[in-house]
Amino acid sequence: MIAFVYGTTAELIKIAPVYQRLVAAGTRPLLWSTGQQAEELPATTARLHLPEPDFHLAEGVGGRSLERPADVPTWLLTVVRRATAHRRELHEALWADDRPPIVLVHGDTMTTVVGAVLGRWLGTTVGHIEAGLRTNKILEPFPEELDRRVAARLAHVHYTPGIDKFLNLRGVGGIKVDTVANTVLDAVLSVPIDESAVIGGVEVPDRFGLVSLHRFELLRQPARFEAILRSLAAHAVDVPLLVITDAQASAQVEALGLAHVFDGERLIRLEKLPYFDFVSLLRRANFVVTDSGGLQEECAYLNIPCLVHRNTTERTEGLGGNVVMSMYDIDVVNRFLDDPSRYRSASSVDFPSPSDLIVEHLVSAGHCGDGAPPAGGRDLSVIVPAFGQAELIRSTLLSAIRELDSTSLDYEIVVLTDAVDATNYEIALIGSERIRVLHYADNAGQARWFKYAFAQTEGKIVVYADPTVLMTAENVVRAVDMLSQTGADVVTGSKVHERSTVESSRFRRLQTDLFSRLVTSLVGVPVRDAHLGLKVFRRDVLEAALPFTRAAGFGFDIELLATAHEAGYDIEECPVAIPGRMKTITNPLWLAKAAMGSLRLVVLRYRMSRREGQRTTVRDA
Repeated sequence: MIAFVYGTTAELIKIAPVYQRLVAAGTRPLLWSTGQQAEELPATTARLHLPEPDFHLAEGVGGRSLERPADVPTWLLTVVRRATAHRRELHEALWADDRPPIVLVHGDTMTTVVGAVLGRWLGTTVGHIEAGLRTNKILEPFPEELDRRVAARLAHVHYTPGIDKFLNLRGVGGIKVDTVANTVLDAVLSVPIDESAVIGGVEVPDRFGLVSLHRFELLRQPARFEAILRSLAAHAVDVPLLVITDAQASAQVEALGLAHVFDGERLIRLEKLPYFDFVSLLRRANFVVTDSGGLQEECAYLNIPCLVHRNTTERTEGLGGNVVMSMYDIDVVNRFLDDPSRYRSASSVDFPSPSDLIVEHLVSAGHCGDGAPPAGGRDLSVIVPAFGQAELIRSTLLSAIRELDSTSLDYEIVVLTDAVDATNYEIALIGSERIRVLHYADNAGQARWFKYAFAQTEGKIVVYADPTVLMTAENVVRAVDMLSQTGADVVTGSKVHERSTVESSRFRRLQTDLFSRLVTSLVGVPVRDAHLGLKVFRRDVLEAALPFTRAAGFGFDIELLATAHEAGYDIEECPVAIPGRMKTITNPLWLAKAAMGSLRLVVLRYRMSRREGQRTTVRDA
């Protein structure tokens, strides 16, 4: 399941195109709201034709939007309290469709960080839309720059609006997907051109400039704010200026005694407009003066001359073209206002849809969409869990491809990653059509990700192969050959097989032997090494056994073998070759984990006894 976490109108506007494309593709994502702008969100939600939130993490502060820093602690406390109280409900909603869940956040607000933390806390993948923006100045803008950096550390998947943002994340782990542009492009283009004489209660002049000044960095500098207003008033002679001010900017205007510069004819002061009305004005404006990076971006996409009145910007869109940055230099402002039309480019750039690119990635990673190939289309499917395997995965997969190419089998390799390191990058360097990569949170549990991976395979024979075993790819071919030659239903690799080539200490062999005896006595699996990461199944075995297998981590493969054995399927062991010397487990922590594993076997035995008479056997089939 996909869940969007948002709290501001800007976030909602920019995720709306992605949400709508997902719905059109047959997926209904979840909407979770923090209510950071509680008063503005309902109207924006209705105008965008989006449903109400599925869950309210908070509704602002007492039902109103956050207005001052003192509101933040109360708001955060509400978010934490509700998330804690409803954790199970949220968790179950994310896992409702058995697809790998992902929590998507957007931008650089406090909600962005809250949503990313929530996704991590719920044990799911976190995707950050509009990732990689940087001014590289922690206080400009604040707290947005800090929010971006924190979100980058929490996210597993980064959707970057341009290759320059992609490069800003070179030191950050996870998957980077270049969406070329920001999803605001799709949002702006979705607003129809409005030729009305009056928009949002404003009589629209034939020619006009649009002004939006509201950032904290500007408003806290009265001299700078006054200088820009006086410059605007001086140039609003031939072309009137529509100046949009929010509550904070209006308060500063009154505090500085500058209300008189707005004469209502040349310099026209407007309250903050709803998004659709604002974009309708924007698309008809001759030029724009703003301190907003988002508005800079929109102007770049629409090819509207734009002055950005800031010292620095996290966006590169339009710079050197139709966008000019003032660096708070009033002379630069005056030169721009003298002739804004000279900054309009002769031709505009045709951007691809960033929302389409995001949805394409979500589908390819298995988070949504159909994507499941028909069963039985190939001879062999190899499932490889590669959580944190960046160092070895490329050489391991290349070895597997070379070995499998030497057979006559039509095969595929399905690799599962958790998108937290460079594993995906290393796999991409191979460039093989035989490999498909799926994303799944490692801590979701082996039963979940294996069931999902199996649903995405199409082989008549399915192999589960741990990268350590797959490093010697002959192990897989040998096990598959044994399945065919003996007529067995399941073949499992065994370190203690007489023909295995495994170097280990006597104590390690004793540990394996004792654990195998415990497995056999408790759950009846007739093998001497049930826990090695190499198992080969006929497809019908997994179809019969997986629905009864529930172990989340340790014990999953043992329960799977036990369930298959109970159902009457034949299980055989085959030799393996493992390079290097296997470590002896002497660490007290590992020994404690082994003891807990033994206790889980007792629980498994109890659960299996409770379901006797309910299982499907070969004879029943």
